[in-house]
Amino acid sequence: MQANLLTGLILLTLLLLPSAFSSAEIVVDEETCTLIDAILAANTDSPSGGCPAGDGADTIVLTVDVTLREPYTTSFGGMGVPVPVNDELTIRGNFHTIRRADGAPQFRFMGAGSDEVRLEDLTLTNFSTAWDGGALFTPSSLILTRVTLAGNSAMNGGAIHSAGLVRLYSCIVTDNHAGLNGGGLSGENIELTGSTVSLNTAGNDGGGIFSQFSAVAAINSTVSGNSAGNDGGGIAAELSGRLRNSTVANNSAGGTGGGIRGGLLVEDSILAGNGAAGNCAFPLIPGSSDLGNNLSDDGTCGTGVGALTGLDLDLADNGGMTPTHALLPDSSAVDAAGTCYLETDQRGAPRNDGTCDSGAYEFQCFIEVSFGPIGTSIAYTPTTSAFDLVSGSISQLRADGDFSNASCVGSSFAGLALDPNPGPAPGEGRYYIGRGLDRCVGADYGDSSLDPDPRDALASAPCP
Repeated sequence: MQANLLTGLILLTLLLLPSAFSSAEIVVDEETCTLIDAILAANTDSPSGGCPAGDGADTIVLTVDVTLREPYTTSFGGMGVPVPVNDELTIRGNFHTIRRADGAPQFRFMGAGSDEVRLEDLTLTNFSTAWDGGALFTPSSLILTRVTLAGNSAMNGGAIHSAGLVRLYSCIVTDNHAGLNGGGLSGENIELTGSTVSLNTAGNDGGGIFSQFSAVAAINSTVSGNSAGNDGGGIAAELSGRLRNSTVANNSAGGTGGGIRGGLLVEDSILAGNGAAGNCAFPLIPGSSDLGNNLSDDGTCGTGVGALTGLDLDLADNGGMTPTHALLPDSSAVDAAGTCYLETDQRGAPRNDGTCDSGAYEFQCFIEVSFGPIGTSIAYTPTTSAFDLVSGSISQLRADGDFSNASCVGSSFAGLALDPNPGPAPGEGRYYIGRGLDRCVGADYGDSSLDPDPRDALASAPCP
């Protein structure tokens, strides 16, 4: 009896205690519940406007685009929404856009508080402040996933200024401007993974990224087409930083280091086409791998750096969430990195063939073929940089399995098992699929009349 009573008292006490893991989801439609009221509800754990009360670490979900027409507060350069102050906050954008209205007073979107803020699947655009951080300012922790920051401006950090930690995953930072430093990003502890920083401008240092008091890190990322009036067209790091399997291309600077300026540890990366100021202001500092795994198309990065050929200098949608510079089939970057430290490239394409490429893009030859009975001919135009599965061609496939005129295209699906394309009903003929990985094209075939169909090895041929 006493044991049952004690158990009941413990359960009652636990029910009355606030949960350490409590949270609420607040849906924003800008009619019943606005974004500003949603953040107020999250901050106060009580209803605001038409928004329900928050509860601990809250998630705000956008169902519409949001246009902010005036600052919520004019303090610290102006902010469009309240500062998050309670627990963690996540804003899930569902790929909607939050923008400052044309002609509105200057203000940034948000100044984060002391707790962690996460932004997911949204675009922030047209924000502006005479202070730091055109769209976002954070003294704490800010984590962005699949976020685009475009067309924002500030004194430092055209898109983001950080006095804490900023992590960007699969993000695009483009066409932002800083009057002084960091056209795209500025501040401390900036980490990029699978992200692209492009076409940003800074009046002084760091056209793309400016890191002043602590490190900047870029993994599987691209810094392209940025410009600085002084030093570090792509990246300016006053203390230290690290690049791994990244591409820094087409940036420019009025002073030194069109690509990078600063004491950066660089591994398995590419620096190319960074203008008259050169790819590097100083020789690269080797990381854990050999300096030869880094490639440059000029002599500014040091004597141990390999020579680069075969990079497509056009930043393009080569698949994945962010734009990249593709490698051409004959690129010196193919297999230049040696051992694979990363499972995928910037696009999410696998680096799984044992020997990886330098830079953010992993080149993989791939061919997919489907056609009728043995001996049937088909025609197609091959490409060398496509990411999605592309119907390929073998102009003749003979009964002995040899084939000619095989071509390959880059694909994230290289080396994975593939299903034959739809064809006639079972028993009406065989249909074939060829597949290749890296610099060779292998093939197998299946009999459409059988399920599961058998697989037999065919011949292989070199990629163009």
